[in-house]
Amino acid sequence: MSNYISIGKRGTSDVIIDCVNLNMRAFMRIDEAVYGRIDIDRKFFSMVRDYGFYPISQSNIYGGQPKARESVAYIELDGEEIGEYMNNTYEPFDYEVEFMAFTDNMGKNNPLYAEKIINTRIGTLNEFLANNGQIILYNTFNGQRIVGYYKGYEITTDERQKWQNIKDFKSFKLQFRINKPNLCKFAMLDEGLTNELRALGVVADINNGLSGT
Repeated sequence: MSNYISIGKRGTSDVIIDCVNLNMRAFMRIDEAVYGRIDIDRKFFSMVRDYGFYPISQSNIYGGQPKARESVAYIELDGEEIGEYMNNTYEPFDYEVEFMAFTDNMGKNNPLYAEKIINTRIGTLNEFLANNGQIILYNTFNGQRIVGYYKGYEITTDERQKWQNIKDFKSFKLQFRINKPNLCKFAMLDEGLTNELRALGVVADINNGLSGT
């Protein structure tokens, strides 16, 4: 497999989704126009390479929010009493990643055909994630490992009907529920993220961008 992941802000950002308990082969058959490859025994996919979806923003979350301390007030005591606090418990949260897809990289040099491909890819991606359990999401731009469950998607921009231009685009957000923040890593250095992606089967290249083998 070629070196197609570049880690960190110096390289091309991507979102890698690790499908923890997934039959990727059955899913990839759903949209042969997207895949058409034989390397489908792996359990992850790249939003850029496999879908043509480019990440443009994500939730600005850089650590778990500590759970509030329980407190109780008594009329005969000043102020309030605070219960014992465990400093490794955090509130669950929602996490979003926004992607953009362009009609000019979807094939056949036809904006109408390209829009159908984009819609098909969003639909099959939604179906796939909705029928999956826990997922692990690696954001190579800010070095985050996010573990949670899929909630849904939201189309944020759809200008194609307005302009009918081959370079029109569609953007959308994927939404996840992070129920166990302790499973996440919010500030991974390039080396740590690279090592995790290598173990997953993604060949990561920190400095050379999208270089091939």
